[in-house]
Amino acid sequence: DAFLEEAPALQKWYDFTDSWLKVHTYMPTPGGRLRDFVDLLEDNRHGKQFSKDWKFRSAARKAGNHPIQGKGAEIKTLAIWYFISNPRTKQIGALLEMDMHDELHVRCRPEAADEADAILKDSMERAGKEYGCITDGGRGTTWKDAK
Repeated sequence: DAFLEEAPALQKWYDFTDSWLKVHTYMPTPGGRLRDFVDLLEDNRHGKQFSKDWKFRSAARKAGNHPIQGKGAEIKTLAIWYFISNPRTKQIGALLEMDMHDELHVRCRPEAADEADAILKDSMERAGKEYGCITDGGRGTTWKDAK
């Protein structure tokens, strides 16, 4: 409760997602991706108390997180596309090796690291420019070193 007192907009968001799920069985992302919660809501749609039902609370928590998580995935997917479709990426031998959560891992020759880093940074920031996303990166021969 103390957290919600410090962040009243968050309580408004929770109230909105509760109201939304009482009418709909899905939650959209800003990009239009839908996540359906009918499996958690179907027992709730016929007169049960929404606010006290565990399945509804579970759906509401997931629905509240979905827009930000989904938009993050949309931004990352677009960043990947920008990176792999950049002709310089292939010319310098940079390879998108892995993506994990909000990270993209690139492998390249040491002498191409500056350019690969610049291409990746541009790709990620272009993908998230509508939301003011900025990026930082790291380099190393292991993931731990790159952090």
